[in-house]
Amino acid sequence: MINVAAECTGLPSGIFALIGTVVGALISGVVTYVVQNEALKQARSSQVKTEEREATAVVASALEKARSDAHKPDLQGAAWSRHMSELLGPAEIAVLSFRDSALRERLEKSLDMISSFDMTKVISKDGVTQAALGTPTGALSRVFDAAREDARRCLGANVRGEALPVESRDWSLAAHSLAEATDIIRGFKEQLRDSEDL
Repeated sequence: MINVAAECTGLPSGIFALIGTVVGALISGVVTYVVQNEALKQARSSQVKTEEREATAVVASALEKARSDAHKPDLQGAAWSRHMSELLGPAEIAVLSFRDSALRERLEKSLDMISSFDMTKVISKDGVTQAALGTPTGALSRVFDAAREDARRCLGANVRGEALPVESRDWSLAAHSLAEATDIIRGFKEQLRDSEDL
């Protein structure tokens, strides 16, 4: 076939062999690149899924431990805050493994609510704003439970590949209250720092 083409065009037959070799090599190179790129994407996706499964296990374990420790009488006030900081520290780091920024934000807020619930307030059923210190009791138990439940629901939705669930009313109120409390504390610290500078 190469000889027929060479006779028709008047070009040496080696040119057609060279062109065929170059075209074949280019096609082979492109196919190899595409296949390797796809394999790399699959490996990366598998690694992300593994990291997120491990992070889910760490966060879920911390949530369960926090639930079981919630009513221990020796964990009151500052002892509770210290205990929760130690318990939830690995979970807070694990949350960073999630690729979805909305999921990370919700989990971070829920973990903050659990560890800092003594600074939060919720609206009770009768509409009165309540706040308390110590382990979760009464209205604060609702904050603790709402934060824990929201984190669990978000983790479950992520595992199933679903959209994040809608925030519960208690969770939304607690998140807002925690943000307010944090702002107030930050303001007090700034005032104290300013007064020390005088």
